[in-house]
Amino acid sequence: MSRKQKLPFEHWQIIELLHIAQDFYSKPENEAAFQEWKAARDARKAKRPAGAGTPTSQPG
Repeated sequence: MSRKQKLPFEHWQIIELLHIAQDFYSKPENEAAFQEWKAARDARKAKRPAGAGTPTSQPG
């Protein structure tokens, strides 16, 4: 069963974004930079207490 949903982008925009991402990540230096960023993000997440949510969801 298929439902039609209104997407936030037109189909051609989604295809172009896909091509941009493919081009970007096909370069080893970009993939390495992404992996470094992801490792840093995961390390920050690991330091938060369980159930803390995201930093922006905290009162402050």
